[in-house]
Amino acid sequence: MTTEISGVRFGDITLQNLSSMVSIDLNNSMQWIDRFDSQQVAGTVDRSLGGSVVVFRASLINGRAITLQATQDSGWIPSTQAAQLEAWAAITDPNVRFRLTFFTEVYDVLFAHFSSPAVSLRQLQARQLQTGGWYVGTLKFYTV
Repeated sequence: MTTEISGVRFGDITLQNLSSMVSIDLNNSMQWIDRFDSQQVAGTVDRSLGGSVVVFRASLINGRAITLQATQDSGWIPSTQAAQLEAWAAITDPNVRFRLTFFTEVYDVLFAHFSSPAVSLRQLQARQLQTGGWYVGTLKFYTV
């Protein structure tokens, strides 16, 4: 369900903690900046003893990078969501997974700690209080 806060639309992009079933409705204007950078197939090329070229290819099932970005112009994240996202990113239990819904697409994801920082947020305006306001930055995930 789409909702609106201070003229900003939320609800078509959601992140749900599959252990607690708690979900966050993210700003609909967040950009998936690496959407078309994914590699669906892996391959290697080798030579046989006779000198022929041998090509191995296989489809990659998981591990697709998903980076969501909030910029100065769009995708702002409210402070309450920023705190929740940082708390979720700090979970070290490998069994805690998340479900990311990006409009009509659904992915099971984990935070991409191997591409640190997995959550990188800063206040939109530095003069706002730490407990309030809007944040911009990136959220990095990978599919599992």
